[in-house]
Amino acid sequence: MKCLLLQVNAWLHKVFCGKTVPAYEVSDDTLDLLTELKQACERQEKYNELILQDLQLKADEYRAEGICFSYINEPFVTEIIGSTSQTLMTGILYIENCEMQL
Repeated sequence: MKCLLLQVNAWLHKVFCGKTVPAYEVSDDTLDLLTELKQACERQEKYNELILQDLQLKADEYRAEGICFSYINEPFVTEIIGSTSQTLMTGILYIENCEMQL
């Protein structure tokens, strides 16, 4: 019970960011409940970290794809500018604008 109490207190100090932890009744029931809450919060933190890492990887991938597409499309667009209709040219410029926004 003492070890569990120390773990819960350490977690509560972390949760309250160094502020005074409110007093609570120290019993087997409260320690069990606080331990369950601590474990649930830790699981959620790990999940949130994984989601954040995934989003950062996706952002890096999208950024790299955007750079790649800009290099691919730039010569293509400059090559066909002289032989396109106004409608097609408007469509190409619209696509380029969409790429830049991504």
